[in-house]
Amino acid sequence: MGILIIMQQPRADSLSSNIREQLQNCIFLGNPSKESAGMMFGTTDVPQVNGKGAGMYSIERSAPTSFESPRFEANVFETILPVWEHVAHSYNKNVQTK
Repeated sequence: MGILIIMQQPRADSLSSNIREQLQNCIFLGNPSKESAGMMFGTTDVPQVNGKGAGMYSIERSAPTSFESPRFEANVFETILPVWEHVAHSYNKNVQTK
């Protein structure tokens, strides 16, 4: 079972430690405060990130790694819409055969 938790301002008093300890993968956009870094990654030793869409991630509680999200120079919907249409068509086809 999986769950996606999205928070505007992650703080220790907003999410119980019992839940946080079970979260294996974390993504943070921007530079976290010391409290947020400790809460999300279990350490305050995190890489500095700069720029729009930059952040850090941790998979299975590994050390945080910086990343930069892709930038679209063209219309995003013109790029993504064909993918969504293909997925929707495939989903509908699979649902109808069951």
